[in-house]
Amino acid sequence: MRRCRSVNYMEKFLLCELNYKNTTNKDANVTVTSNVVYSERIHWNENEVNRILNHLNKQRA
Repeated sequence: MRRCRSVNYMEKFLLCELNYKNTTNKDANVTVTSNVVYSERIHWNENEVNRILNHLNKQRA
């Protein structure tokens, strides 16, 4: 997860992309343009992200 710097979600294609670098310097938590939702990791709540990752790891076990 530490390598993930940002995420794009394309609603039209139901596609989620994890990015290894930030693509913008905006201070917004979430940016929505042309059916694409973009968010940088620096704006994420680390406790919530860890809770989700723990849940996913339990599903894989």
